[in-house]
Amino acid sequence: MMEILKIKPGPKVGQVLQILFEKVVNKELPNEEEALKEEVTKIEESLS
Repeated sequence: MMEILKIKPGPKVGQVLQILFEKVVNKELPNEEEALKEEVTKIEESLS
């Protein structure tokens, strides 16, 4: 995820991971690599 977003470890990484986790648990997002990669970019844009 940090490679995709080109960011270093920090609070933003935790925020994105938490959102991804919640979406997978709530079955809003499949727990599949490609789907997660696409969603990472969308989440990062919404946090900026």
